Amino acid sequence: MINIYLPYRLGQQIEHHDPIAVSATTIKTALQQLLRQYPQLDSSIWVDARTQQLTGYTQLFVNQQQVTDLDAQLQAGDQLHLVQAMAGG
Repeated sequence: MINIYLPYRLGQQIEHHDPIAVSATTIKTALQQLLRQYPQLDSSIWVDARTQQLTGYTQLFVNQQQVTDLDAQLQAGDQLHLVQAMAGG
């Protein structure tokens, strides 16, 4: 299983702050499974769900290493962190 860690704001949207376990072999499939469970997060993660392009303010880290390739392979026990930039004043 892969554990997905969400930023606090996304956890608030789904009222879930613990890691979310999914069974996936790539980052893209892990995100797809996350969004099947919590479709309300779709617009917070994808610019366009059809093209599956991440929002410009979302960064991904696997086991504390930043990744940009959604087709990057995952292994059981990996930790996928979604980090989103904050803006405002």
